[in-house]
Amino acid sequence: MPQLNTSSRSSSSASGVFRSVEWDKYKEVVEIGSGAYGRVYSARCRSSNKLVAIKTIRLANDEDGIPIAVVRELTHLRSLKHQNIVALQEVFMTDDDSTICMVMEYVPHDLSGIVNCLQSVLDEAFIKSVMKQLLSALAFIHESGSVHCDLKTSNVFLHSNGQVRLGDFNLSRRIHPEELGLVQHFSRNIVTLWYRPPELLVDRHGTSRYGAEVDMWSLGCIFAELLLRAPLFPGVDEIEQLGMIFQILGTPNQRNWPDACKHSTYREHFSNKVIPNTLRLKFKEFADYNPHIVDLLEKLLKLDPRERISAKQALNHPWFTQSPQPHESTVTLPSHVTPLNENWVKQQIEMRKAESERENPKKRKEHPKPSTSTCYQHEFDNVCLPSNKKKIKQF
Repeated sequence: MPQLNTSSRSSSSASGVFRSVEWDKYKEVVEIGSGAYGRVYSARCRSSNKLVAIKTIRLANDEDGIPIAVVRELTHLRSLKHQNIVALQEVFMTDDDSTICMVMEYVPHDLSGIVNCLQSVLDEAFIKSVMKQLLSALAFIHESGSVHCDLKTSNVFLHSNGQVRLGDFNLSRRIHPEELGLVQHFSRNIVTLWYRPPELLVDRHGTSRYGAEVDMWSLGCIFAELLLRAPLFPGVDEIEQLGMIFQILGTPNQRNWPDACKHSTYREHFSNKVIPNTLRLKFKEFADYNPHIVDLLEKLLKLDPRERISAKQALNHPWFTQSPQPHESTVTLPSHVTPLNENWVKQQIEMRKAESERENPKKRKEHPKPSTSTCYQHEFDNVCLPSNKKKIKQF
């Protein structure tokens, strides 16, 4: 990876970090995150003085070429131009061809940081605004012949004015028109575990075909998380994840998901269990306030993927025609100087751990590193959460 000054929120001149004429167009470079393939920096364009985000991908060696995940993201960002999708502005290579640099619009916040760290209540208008913008992006993506395949709160970015941008397309897939919206043989490891639909969890061998309904399930999980201010299905492995899903949505049967019984995972672990659907009971507070909220949630979280509502259909759901309208939200997001995002949350967790270890040196212990499938939400209880997080009245 590039040897940039990566101390927290510190600036560094771009000159000399990457040898490239294009790189020299940017200044005030600060590392703001990292991932499986590289690092992400904020920077300021010298000519326009606007902030941008630069994702850098270090190529391991010439034989491996460009990682397929990077190719997927570049392909989709170049072809998918929409007001609710992160805009790709420029792509260039360093002079030694060792690093790809993707320049995108800078969006300071993400839903992970907002859900877990914003002190104010998320009102109905704010949640409706986020959902409507995400549905608009998904309807466009699906109609364009693609599936995002990794919807989660940390991939939903927000400007301080509430405008949503969907990003991170490195797991995205194309839909073959001749398959009527079905993608042939998805990898079972697409979609982060907490947002992964049951049809992928039970399909141990990855033999079935899936399509846009995968994204709709993930969106349902995000919707529930916005309402509860906590993840709905925070499993630690695939079997526990399925168990959590069935505990709320009930076990599959011939009426709600007849195809489930053909999968060995279901037969081995759940075929002898009969659990009723308790979704409306869990969301009773919201159902009593407005039944349309839970109705949309139910339509997104159908066990049978064929029964799930599409993005285009969901945009016409009655909830979006009711008051309050999205523009009536009173939620105020911080300026870009204080971003609320997954990277910021990780920093807060590490700071809290360090403080605890300094205060209690005898109790110091090795903290397990969370997997990418389970994010960091299980450690958020000690990080700037609303005092009423466990049961919060949203509206």
